[in-house]
Amino acid sequence: ALFRRCIRSAQKIPDPNQRAAYLIHVREGFHRRAHTPSNSREELLAYRDGMEQVEQMEYYHSQMKMKQNGKNQNINTVTSSQIIPGASKNETNNMVIEHWLSLHLPHLNREDVTKYSLHLVDDGFDSVEFIEEELLEEDLSFMK
Repeated sequence: ALFRRCIRSAQKIPDPNQRAAYLIHVREGFHRRAHTPSNSREELLAYRDGMEQVEQMEYYHSQMKMKQNGKNQNINTVTSSQIIPGASKNETNNMVIEHWLSLHLPHLNREDVTKYSLHLVDDGFDSVEFIEEELLEEDLSFMK
């Protein structure tokens, strides 16, 4: 069910290159974990990671659909109460940037997404709008 959900979500990506990259990422991820022992901790963690990624993608699709329908709501206006009740502004910024990184670099593993988003927010890139307008290649020297 998770695999089909990931594939359906990937098929909604409008850019054909991003769609192809995400489909490869999904297939490789499931193939890599095909021999993971059932009911193991590793299987549970992989399932949780997959659910988190597909939920982020579905959230992105819903936001894009709302934007296309003429509503002025997008991933830049997410509040801490919409993500995690009681989350600080910094935690919210990290989550929004993690979401953005996951969408634009779907091959990154979860640890790198978290590490990179923390680094970007610490460097002042704390909103998607600011990243898309101001981020330069030299700002990414900390990435692998």
